[in-house]
Amino acid sequence: MQTAADKHILSDRAKHAIVHDAMRLAFLGILKTFFREIETNGTHLVPSYGPCIFIVAPHANQFVDPMLVSASNPRRYYSLVAQKSYDLKMVGTVAKLQRSIPVIRPQDLVYTGKGTIFLDSFDPTLVRGNFTLFTKQLAPRYFLILSKTIKLEVVEVVSDTAIRIRQKVDDQPTLMALKDGGGIRYKIMPYVDQKALYERVNQKLSDGECITIFPEGGSHDRTELLPLKAGFAIMGLGAMANDPDIDVKIIPVGLNYFHPDQFRSRAVISYGVPITIPRSEVEKYKAGGIQKHEAISNLIKVGQEALRTVTVNSPDYETLRVIQAARRLYRPVHHKLSISQVVDLNRRFMNGFSDYKDKPELQKLLQQVRDYNQTLLQFGIRDHQVERLNLTPLQATKLLVTRVFKLFSFAVLAIPSAILNLPIIALCKYISHRKQKSALAGSSVKILGKDVVATWKIIVACFATPTLYAAYSLLYFVHLGKHYPAMSRRRRTIRALISWAIQPILNYSLMRCGETGIATYRSIKPLFLAITDPNASKRIKEMRVVLSKDITDYVQSQGSTVSLDISSVKQRSRVPEKKQPPKPFVDTLQNHHMEWLDDSTIFNWRGDQPDMDSDDDVFEIFEKRRAVKLEPSALGRFAPMSPTDLSPVQSDQAPMQSNQTPAHPLAQPMVPASGRKPRTRTTSLGAGLAEGFNVKHMSKLSRTKSFQEISAALSTSTQLTEGSPVESPLTVV
Repeated sequence: MQTAADKHILSDRAKHAIVHDAMRLAFLGILKTFFREIETNGTHLVPSYGPCIFIVAPHANQFVDPMLVSASNPRRYYSLVAQKSYDLKMVGTVAKLQRSIPVIRPQDLVYTGKGTIFLDSFDPTLVRGNFTLFTKQLAPRYFLILSKTIKLEVVEVVSDTAIRIRQKVDDQPTLMALKDGGGIRYKIMPYVDQKALYERVNQKLSDGECITIFPEGGSHDRTELLPLKAGFAIMGLGAMANDPDIDVKIIPVGLNYFHPDQFRSRAVISYGVPITIPRSEVEKYKAGGIQKHEAISNLIKVGQEALRTVTVNSPDYETLRVIQAARRLYRPVHHKLSISQVVDLNRRFMNGFSDYKDKPELQKLLQQVRDYNQTLLQFGIRDHQVERLNLTPLQATKLLVTRVFKLFSFAVLAIPSAILNLPIIALCKYISHRKQKSALAGSSVKILGKDVVATWKIIVACFATPTLYAAYSLLYFVHLGKHYPAMSRRRRTIRALISWAIQPILNYSLMRCGETGIATYRSIKPLFLAITDPNASKRIKEMRVVLSKDITDYVQSQGSTVSLDISSVKQRSRVPEKKQPPKPFVDTLQNHHMEWLDDSTIFNWRGDQPDMDSDDDVFEIFEKRRAVKLEPSALGRFAPMSPTDLSPVQSDQAPMQSNQTPAHPLAQPMVPASGRKPRTRTTSLGAGLAEGFNVKHMSKLSRTKSFQEISAALSTSTQLTEGSPVESPLTVV
């Protein structure tokens, strides 16, 4: 018989489910408007029941990141939200509705210390102060913040004018400043006891619930993943230590953006293989002391490696551009990839670059890729437009006339809408720019503060759009009263309300026309080149053909060392052959590929012009491209090369079936098959659509066949299943 407490718990869960699903639907509507395309993969890896901790990175888009996770996650969960955000009026209201768990972050409690500090002349770990109040302002485990990157941990407060720090200062400029007897100013970051937070999380996990956390600690726009905080590891180990009957899974979630701060960009959310926490590590955690720290450290390392398997990482922006271009030129077979497949291939190519970047053959090849990119930049065209350069001047002229006519038509439709929406555009840009400056000034990890731009564009638009349309409706109401005095007030009100409801739909439709118009405008440049300089067009096309062949040969030449498991690059949108049982309506909200909410077909004005809109650009970290110094065209000095070794590396983890999870990932760290430790990489910011694999049969491919067999099957459009023979295997990549 259920007790009153049990009924209360069931009621509480039901309320959370209703609110969570309602918020998910609202988020999905907002995201489908802001992003042109959102793709999710790996959701089949998420356990359908049992406690889970979702670790999400990189945290590159402030409040947009949680919305993407909420709209894509197949499980309901409780998210951890910074107390600073939890206290905001609008964000806090949403967080409270979702029953998020507030977290007090030490960095949000930083305050200015009194007086100045300097180092003792004889003891490098003894800090002295002038007019300081250390006994009142400091305590052990507090930090002295000297700059955005320099923090000193306090281990002992000796007096009001003397404290002892854990380690001596290594930074030379800071060391010289601290040796000055006059001292320097400092800030204090207090220590926060999170015991109550961990107890609350442990209870949720013991009840079989899920928790979502951003382990980097805060949003940022850096080119590398920030070191992960220990919170998720402590939560997982602590929950299993307190309740031996539960098995907590840690699931990596990678957020990959194409132009993260820009309106109508693209995003890919990737769910990785769940991490199982071995009982041996839980026992270490329970033992305390050094063993406890070792267990936490081990789990953090595994979490870091798991996140690298679902994100694209690059040491710098220029390398990202070159590797992305090389991946785009690599064509073992000729089919277009989905954006999630592009992300996966970029990650593999980046891994290959990390392993072979010191080889002179690869450096020579990459220099040719840079020359090719430079040539395209000089002529103002993109890689996906090169195919159009094989047109004769007469064909190009005919196509140009058609495109100009279409461009004019799109302009007639879109420009009035753009003018009417200028107040929203200007307000979004102004407020997001101010918030960007404010975020940058208050952070020690941000580069330009771009991580808050998209968030504030969405927030401002959510309020400004209905307000502006209401103002236009009011003007329409006044217009009716002035020119149609015989019309009743009620009728005028109804018409004004109808106009207010129609405006969002109409403007969204015209916005889509504008997007197609922009794509049409971009497609005109290669047509001009084909008309005005046919010889240059021919040379660029020949350059691409030779370079594509060289890159493909290079990749295949390293097949004995590195393999690319194409069968793991699946297209999520493919419908499985087996008929699935119908799902509840609420569950369908978890899938982005909902036909009833997908307007790509409705607004597809391009028809037979697939080249007019391409994601051939890299994932840009910043809104504007960095300035590129133009050099003389590489057309005259381009020459084919002999094969070398540009190679995507083997997947960080062996492909697994959807119902499998690694038994002991801590005992068997995830490393490449070559045995080398994965290198540190950066955030997911670089990719585009390209041709590469026969995605039609990818969902049916065997996971046990070799890459030669898989490639042969894809090239010949043959369905390859378990035990089926292959007539002509290809070279392993």
